[in-house]
Amino acid sequence: MNAILRSPPGQCSAHWSDRQKLEALSISLLRLWADGQAGRARMTAEIYETIGPQRGHRIVTLWAEFIEIYGLYQQDPSAPHAIYEDYLSIDEAYFAQFLAIAAEGDREEALLFAMSRVRPDAVLVLTNLATQIGLSLKQILLIRSATNRPLSQNLH
Repeated sequence: MNAILRSPPGQCSAHWSDRQKLEALSISLLRLWADGQAGRARMTAEIYETIGPQRGHRIVTLWAEFIEIYGLYQQDPSAPHAIYEDYLSIDEAYFAQFLAIAAEGDREEALLFAMSRVRPDAVLVLTNLATQIGLSLKQILLIRSATNRPLSQNLH
C-alpha cells in the first residue's frame, strides 16, 4: 500500500499540490458537499457549467448516493476539512485514492480499498458507484482541459 495510508492517525498526510487532479477534485467535492446546502449548490453549479445540466444531474445524483452509502456503512466515520484548507486528512486522501483507483479500472484494488472502509455488504455497491463517479470526474477534467478552462476556486 501507499505510504500515505500508513501515516499516524490524525496527522496531515499531504498538501493539495501533492495530489493528482482527479484526487484533488474528489476532495474538493467532498468538502463542498460537507459544507452543507451552500457548498452543494456551488458544487452542482460548477458541474452543470462544465458538462451541462443533464449529465451534471446524473453525476450529482451518483455523488449523493455514494456519499450516503459511504457515510452509512463506513467503519470509522470522520469529517472532512474545510474547503479552503490546504491540508488533507488521511481519510480524505484515502477517499480520493479510492475514487481514482476505481476510475482507473483496477477493480480488485478498489474492492480492497472499500473492504477496509465499509461493511462487507456495501463493498460491491460502493465500488460500482466509485467507478462511475471516478469516470465522471475524469470526464469533467478532460472537458476542462480541452476547453482550456481551469477549475474554479470552488473546485481547486
